[in-house]
Amino acid sequence: MTWKINGRLKAKTDTSAAPAQCRIEALFDQTVAAATPEDTDPDIVKDKPKRGAKETPPETVPVAGRASTRSDAAGAFILELPGREHIASKTVRFIVAAPSGQTIARHELTLEQIDKDTVTIAVDAVDVIALDTPATPVKPKNVRLTGRVIDRGGKPLPPSLQVLIFGTTVVGRALTVGKDAPLLAVRTDASGYFFGDAPNETYTAAAAVVSGYEGELAVRLRDGAIDSPVLLVIDASETPLPIKADDCDCTTGKTPPRTPGHTEIENAPDTYSTDLGTGRCVQFNTPNRSIEEFSFYTVVRTTEPDIRGLTLADNRPPTPPPTAYV
Repeated sequence: MTWKINGRLKAKTDTSAAPAQCRIEALFDQTVAAATPEDTDPDIVKDKPKRGAKETPPETVPVAGRASTRSDAAGAFILELPGREHIASKTVRFIVAAPSGQTIARHELTLEQIDKDTVTIAVDAVDVIALDTPATPVKPKNVRLTGRVIDRGGKPLPPSLQVLIFGTTVVGRALTVGKDAPLLAVRTDASGYFFGDAPNETYTAAAAVVSGYEGELAVRLRDGAIDSPVLLVIDASETPLPIKADDCDCTTGKTPPRTPGHTEIENAPDTYSTDLGTGRCVQFNTPNRSIEEFSFYTVVRTTEPDIRGLTLADNRPPTPPPTAYV
């Protein structure tokens, strides 16, 4: 049976916030049964007490004990200690640590004081680190863009189509597609999806070009940023660039794109999560399912080993007596 101690943490100053999620540790001495030779050596048979004789209670030894818990939002906590009769020390020491690990209280009470009332521990004010909010948030250098090339009539598109996205940041300047450097140059997968990183700037105009199809495709902007996902609608009735039969897998679109994220895997399940071939083991590299890889090792011991002394018998044959020669 355990001994439950109800308590609460109280800040020394009224202006301090309630000490929530603080760690409370109780240090004490408790008695445990002493180990006998019969318990450590299985070859020794313990004698049974005679009929009518009173069994001798086991000997006990004091050992150091510890119990810990955390306070709730109001600073209240409940500690579970061994049974009251197993507490060997006359006092219980309490150590309180803030969520940051800083020790904010040390308190010691006798067992009689704990029995009388709820344990109240006064704690120091927890140091609060003030974070200054920058006036201008720092925006990332690049932004992740995802998109898809779609046929107006719903026809399938050839894979590995090159997509070029252009943009200008100068107000009033006309966008010259094909002469300015593209913001993003990527290829589509077998489903028409594409993704890549583009400069995180404020644009005044943007357009896209798909290989094999004439004309510029409008790219939608939102507050000066390219709106993702970028949907490019083309007409497949036009003649696309032919794909030779002897081209490598990188041109035919059989090889999945590099470094996909969670969004790309969700948008293009046929490219990243379909097993190629039947009757074979799952291939984790084609298509690529692995986003990140980590190697970790651990050693777990489930039992405490028993160490026993062992003396090996001398099984060597006796040395024959020396032979006398006359």
